Amino acid sequence: VYMVECIQAGAHGCVPSIGNVVPEICAKLYDAIIDGNDEKIEILKKQMLDARKRVYTSGKSWFSYVSGIKSKLNEKGITGTKMAEPFVME
Repeated sequence: VYMVECIQAGAHGCVPSIGNVVPEICAKLYDAIIDGNDEKIEILKKQMLDARKRVYTSGKSWFSYVSGIKSKLNEKGITGTKMAEPFVME
């Protein structure tokens, strides 16, 4: 997770994939970075990393990353659980 470092280095924003699941934490983290509130940054960064660990480590395959996000977004009523077919070039 490089959101903190990127914004502190001058980036205007960041689009972390876990932001789909916990946008409120990511928004608060962004505000804390802009405000220079180091204590709050560490608390929110830990919350974001904890959420990321829970979502992305649901299995041993690389696919657990995608299925973890889909599952959490389904719980929030944002999307269904059906996965798209992989794109295959002929």
